[in-house]
Amino acid sequence: MDEFIVHKFGGSCLREGSDIDRIANIIRDTPGKPLVVVSALWGMTDRLIRAAREPHYAGRLVNDLKSQHLLFAPGLDRGDFKVLFDKVISGISKELVKMSIGEPSLHSENLILAAGERLSALAVAHRLRTLGIEAHPFGAEDIGLKVKGKGRASQIDIKGSSESLNREELVGIPILTGWFGEGEDGNLAILSRGGSDHSAAAFANLMNASKLILWKDVDGIKILNPRWGIDSPAIPYLGYGQASELSLHGTPILHPATVLPLVEKGIPIEIKN
Repeated sequence: MDEFIVHKFGGSCLREGSDIDRIANIIRDTPGKPLVVVSALWGMTDRLIRAAREPHYAGRLVNDLKSQHLLFAPGLDRGDFKVLFDKVISGISKELVKMSIGEPSLHSENLILAAGERLSALAVAHRLRTLGIEAHPFGAEDIGLKVKGKGRASQIDIKGSSESLNREELVGIPILTGWFGEGEDGNLAILSRGGSDHSAAAFANLMNASKLILWKDVDGIKILNPRWGIDSPAIPYLGYGQASELSLHGTPILHPATVLPLVEKGIPIEIKN
C-alpha cells in the first residue's frame, strides 16, 4: 500500500483557476498516496479579517466571495458540493450580520475567517473532480483535529488528535482545510497566520506520512532573507533544529511550529516552487 505524501498549497499557489490544474498534475505525477492541505485563495484571509473588524466593509463581500470561488471552480454552486458551498456562504453572511449589529465575538470572527479555507477546499476538490481526480473536501475540525487553546491556538494537540481523528473518513484524495481545528472548549479555534503549514505537518504525523511537501512561490529557504533585496541561492538541506531556529528568527517560509510534529517520526519536509 502506498504511503501518504502530504502536499500543502498556500494562498500564493491559488491565485487563479489554472493553478488548480497544476495541482492536478502534481498529484498525478508524484508517487505515493496524496493528502492535500489548502489555505484560502490568494488575498482572501486579509479580506475576511477586514470584513470581520470593519462591518461596513462587508456589504459586497459575500457576493464577491461567491463570484471569485465560482471563477476558480465553475459549477461549484450546482454540483455535488452545492449544499456545502451554500452553507458556508450563508454562514459568512449570518456572522457578518451579527458583527454589524453590534454582537461581535471571537467565535463569530473565527467562523468568518475559517470560511476562506472551507471555500478553498471546496473549490479545489470540485475542480479536481472535473479533471477526473476523486477529491473529497474535509474541514479539519470535522474529522477530529484538536488544537491547544480556546479561540486562538499556538499549536495542534497531536495526542488528542491522534485519539479522535476519523481516519476511515478520509477516502479518495482528501482535500483538508489548514489553519484551524477544534479548541479545548469544543468550538473552532484558529492558529496564528501561516499556521496551515503546521496543520499540514500535524496531518503528516497523524497519517504516518513518508514526506511533507510545502508548495510555495519561492525555491526554498534562502541563504539571505529576500527582504534585504538580495537574491541568494536556496539552502539545499537543513536539520530540524536549524529549520526551527530560522523560523523563530523571521524566516517567512516556515511557520515556527511546522517542524515540531515531524521530529519524533523523522518525516522530511521538502519546499518546492
